Amino acid sequence: MKNVLYSVTATLPIAEVDGYLAWLDNHINELLRAGALEASVIVYPPCAQTQQVKTQYTFADRSSFDSYEEIHAPRLREEGRQLFGSKPGVTFARRLGEIRWRRDARADKP
Repeated sequence: MKNVLYSVTATLPIAEVDGYLAWLDNHINELLRAGALEASVIVYPPCAQTQQVKTQYTFADRSSFDSYEEIHAPRLREEGRQLFGSKPGVTFARRLGEIRWRRDARADKP
C-alpha cells in the first residue's frame, strides 16, 4: 500500500490570509481525526494582490482517503465554502497523488 498526498491550494486576497490560517488551525485537526496521518501548511510569498496557501495531508492509502472523502469531506468543504468561497478573488485547487518514495537527509547522519 502506498501513502497518498492530498493537497488544497487556496489563492486568497492578502487581506484574507490571516483569517484563513486561523480557520485552518481547527480544520487541520478535523482532517487528522478523519484519517489523515499528517498535515503541513505552506504559505507562499504574496504575488500582486493575492497569496497562496497550500495545505498537504498524507493518508495511509487510497482507501483511507476515499473514506475521508465519502464521510467527512462534504461537511468540511462546505464549511470552507461558507467562510471563504463567496469572497471575491478566493479560489481552491485540489490535487491527489501517490507517494512513491521518501528520503530524509537526517536518516544518513550519525
